[in-house]
Amino acid sequence: MITDWQSWSPPVGSPLFALISGPTEPEYWRACQEGAAESLGLGGRYFHFAVEQSDFHPLVEQLREWGFVGANVAEPYLVMAARLAPKLFVSRFSLGVANVLHFSDEIYAMNSEVHAFGTILSGVTPGRALILGSGRSAREAGLYLLDAGWKVRVWSQSLRRMKLLQSTLARYVPIEICAAPDPSDCSLVINCTNIGRKAGEKPPLEWRAVRPRTAFIDTVYRRVPTEFLREASLRGFRTVDGREVIVESLAASWHFWIQKRPDINALRVPAGLKPFLNS
Repeated sequence: MITDWQSWSPPVGSPLFALISGPTEPEYWRACQEGAAESLGLGGRYFHFAVEQSDFHPLVEQLREWGFVGANVAEPYLVMAARLAPKLFVSRFSLGVANVLHFSDEIYAMNSEVHAFGTILSGVTPGRALILGSGRSAREAGLYLLDAGWKVRVWSQSLRRMKLLQSTLARYVPIEICAAPDPSDCSLVINCTNIGRKAGEKPPLEWRAVRPRTAFIDTVYRRVPTEFLREASLRGFRTVDGREVIVESLAASWHFWIQKRPDINALRVPAGLKPFLNS
């Protein structure tokens, strides 16, 4: 982790890539991207810069001067990253945030988390989905689902935020908001709340109303599956760990930077996920 970037000198040679975060390092990101760089023959060319908010813009300009190809951006700088780019190159929906920057003649930005939902749900027949939560992750999941032909139902503990999400997505297609976390007639349930970051907690759900063959995705990621996913798995449902969302989001950044996709197992293993047998 590089904190004193003003006195740091970049190595010369092959392309350089960065992770920009606040003082706290986002779990898994650096290890995953270092694995991806290694699989692409770019080992040792991915660097993590941890900076305060006042240093974000100067660091980005310095990275461009050093010849960096691009950077992943973590909280709390997603909105700042989107505003940096004169041209927001996104996977259709940006939501005013960017977690990937590409340095060329201009600064280009994208939101790869929307792309991650698309990769994970590719080949799944659209139906009705229940989204738990009403924050940024809920907006990203909802926009992908609506664009892919899903019908979307949203539940949140905050009625105000739930209605705000409904009005935000209404420009694309109407969504349903519900007073209870009711998965009736849903073939997909996505937890987009923060509930589950701490051991022993899980978001509420009317489990008796879950229909057979429903899939569950949790955007919360820990070193082990969340209680929410454990419950779903014990009941015989297909589950997708939040780490898989992160892995697919990070993998998409490489295609944005160099038009190549890394070996996905090079990201999965550092995140504590089982490798695919036929990646």
